[in-house]
Amino acid sequence: MLKFGQVIDPSILEHVGVDPHAVELKQHLAEYVLLFETYCDLMDSQHVDISCMIFIHVHRIESSSITTVSQWDRKVREAKEELHVATKKNTQLLVCTSVCTLMLYLVH
Repeated sequence: MLKFGQVIDPSILEHVGVDPHAVELKQHLAEYVLLFETYCDLMDSQHVDISCMIFIHVHRIESSSITTVSQWDRKVREAKEELHVATKKNTQLLVCTSVCTLMLYLVH
């Protein structure tokens, strides 16, 4: 598929809207909430221990997600810079083409 002169792979577009890390985080959080509620029903005295475990696990997953987002941000910045360079080069080529065309027109 072409978009503004660039080739785009449609298979990539299918996966753009889904963040597997967010889905995984939601699943883990739901599991731990259920575990926490069950445990609290059984042993009211140990709420703090379970909540700390949940916090630590969620923090690890969030840290991993932040790293992934940072990597994608870097890739996006690099792609934007590449697009900027390509656009600038193409603009220069179009200017050269228009000057050559104008010169040919004036000669004839």
